[in-house]
Amino acid sequence: MRCGLSSTNVVCLYSIPEFSEGIIELKKYFEEQKGFTISEFCTNASVGDLAKVPRCSVFCFATHAGRTRDGRYFLVTGTADTPENIRECDALYDIPDPDNPVCADYDHWVTSRTGLLVATASNRIAVSEKFIAKYWRFEPNSLVWIQACNSMNKENASFRRIIQDICGAGAFAGWTEDCTGYDSDLAMEYVFDRLLGVNINPHGETPPQRPFTWDTVLTDLKNRKFNPVRYPDLDIWSELCIEAGDNGDFGLLAPSIEYADINENDKEVTLHGYFGTDQSKIRVFVRDCRKRGDPGIEYELIRNSSTDARTIVCKGLPDSGTGSAGYLVAVADYGNGKFVESNPVPITSWKGKFTYTMRLPGEDSDSGMGQITIDVVLRGEIHRPRKIPGGDLLSRACIFNFVQDKSNTAQFTSNGSYTDRDSGYSYKWYGSGKLSPGDEGSGGRAGIFGWHRHISDPAHPKLFVNMFTGFEEARVDIRDQEGREIITKLTSPINVAYLASEKNRTTPFFLDFLQGSLTWNEGGLYAPSYDIPEKTITGPIMFGLISSTRKILTAELTWETLKAEYAPDDETPG
Repeated sequence: MRCGLSSTNVVCLYSIPEFSEGIIELKKYFEEQKGFTISEFCTNASVGDLAKVPRCSVFCFATHAGRTRDGRYFLVTGTADTPENIRECDALYDIPDPDNPVCADYDHWVTSRTGLLVATASNRIAVSEKFIAKYWRFEPNSLVWIQACNSMNKENASFRRIIQDICGAGAFAGWTEDCTGYDSDLAMEYVFDRLLGVNINPHGETPPQRPFTWDTVLTDLKNRKFNPVRYPDLDIWSELCIEAGDNGDFGLLAPSIEYADINENDKEVTLHGYFGTDQSKIRVFVRDCRKRGDPGIEYELIRNSSTDARTIVCKGLPDSGTGSAGYLVAVADYGNGKFVESNPVPITSWKGKFTYTMRLPGEDSDSGMGQITIDVVLRGEIHRPRKIPGGDLLSRACIFNFVQDKSNTAQFTSNGSYTDRDSGYSYKWYGSGKLSPGDEGSGGRAGIFGWHRHISDPAHPKLFVNMFTGFEEARVDIRDQEGREIITKLTSPINVAYLASEKNRTTPFFLDFLQGSLTWNEGGLYAPSYDIPEKTITGPIMFGLISSTRKILTAELTWETLKAEYAPDDETPG
């Protein structure tokens, strides 16, 4: 698979008057993407226009075509040709008898003495392979699209070699036979729509689609029966093909995010998708705006260098404030003030307070009780992507972390009683302390929760609960009932257990914590709300390491309603 991103954002779109409709539609697509510069747009392309094609990364010409007597391919120009235009190309030409119709074998196409131009029976001028070799040059990783009959026909291989080997095109697109109808224009528009990810041509898809590579788009085109195109009157099938050359590895017109993973411990975001084999021009932002597509404050992440076209690792995700949540976008910065953007994917965040209470089993409900209260933050990129254009939305595993809100300090309390059955000696204690969030990168974060969407059960996420302080330790003063210190500055790490239901006691670290409050609809639509309602869960816990656990305690987890920010909706591209 070729994943090269176009080398520049310069676009040239040409047509002759009778084929202007399709090229006008393409202009809308590139304008919708916003990051491209349409250097040339001409619906009546003359010889003079085609002699001054600027270096670009996307070139499209919709026109008639034919072959000279000696079998060389040519492209017809518009009606705007003048003697001045033609003289600019130093071309001497002969106009044939206008009353003599053009024959099927093109016997009446007349080539100029310089070989650059071809005159037609309708007084229209065409440009030859020799003209193209002299005047056209393209950037590496470019796409040259010739929307003309037989441009990909095997008899015109020399024409394609000139476009690629001499003119420098990275990839060439064209048709094996005729392409003069509505269906061929529709196919061209569909391919560019999918390459750009603009969804002007959506065919009723919800949610809309992200950008894709040309080879995957071409496969999708065939799956939808848009390619090849049949011309019943001629009894032929014409197939749209894209052929890669040696001048780069063009595959993309825009970066594309399939999904992202967030590593809270290292404050890293890993983007998966298509970003080009050369990522030097790629920048990654978190856009703080209330609605997808709106302008907002942009926070740039630090992109690690990479040669992997399918992933980008970024550092510097803030804990809070601007850039901590919002719409994640990868952009190709071509240095002219315009960014070609990927599809935006939301980093969704939830905030709330958790209280985790543990009790030793027994008749006395207050015996051996410990409690931690923590302000937590949950972040995750949870939108559902497609793997291929036109594919189903994926049921992927998502693992995110609740971490302690660094703006607050967790509170720890412990109290209980002990009675020796033989002597009757009774003792009570109580204690309290604080759990600090820990320094950046230390791994010392109190209260980490994980949320996991199982592929085997795609409609319901599962939560495992693991309350611990990492490398940090709880500072707790333990006192007796008279207030006298028993233990000063207790510094053993708190590693408390896993909340489990009776049903899954053998694998206690999995619990349907969300209980269906967040769901993914396999039909493609998202749940109307991503808020997690206020709730209490009670169940047994295992104390200590799972492999050595023998004692089962009881526990209770209570939290306030968690409100979701930047949740995906049915307009989030997948």
